[in-house]
Amino acid sequence: VLFFDAALPEARDLLAGKAPITTRFVRVAGISARLDGSLAGRSAALTSPWADGQPSAPLRRDDAQLATWLKALDGHGLQLSLEATGDAAVAQVARVLASTPRPAGAAPVRMEGAELVGPTTLTALQGQPVVCVVGPAEAPDAQLAAVGPDRKEWLHRRASLAFGIPTNDGIRCPYHGW
Repeated sequence: VLFFDAALPEARDLLAGKAPITTRFVRVAGISARLDGSLAGRSAALTSPWADGQPSAPLRRDDAQLATWLKALDGHGLQLSLEATGDAAVAQVARVLASTPRPAGAAPVRMEGAELVGPTTLTALQGQPVVCVVGPAEAPDAQLAAVGPDRKEWLHRRASLAFGIPTNDGIRCPYHGW
């Protein structure tokens, strides 16, 4: 299963409706885009500054672009995979899903990462067509210190995400239609 990076010409072809090359060994599932960076690299998009006051990284895509991609992929039976690590990026996925009408049977959005999920976003994600592919249940001490005590309970919300939101571990997460 292959997701084309949104920056590649092949992704633009998919969005325009050009049929992907599929063999018995490879199936193009859709496109993938990174909405922010990592917590460890301090390039994740956060809703407030890091604990030491350093500013958060900005989101890499805007809501309108994500909604456009989602509608186009839905129209072609393909899936959108978004890497969203920080709470601002995860909230962006929730906003776009809540505001974008989708056809019945559309593929769920794959949200990779989802390492920092606030309670308001968690509630907004419940019932949305999303599968969260989350990492370890425990956050390293450096990440706990970097996000600060007010957000440390939001890190790696595996148990909370599982409450009404499908989750899977990394590469073992099934792809839609596979």
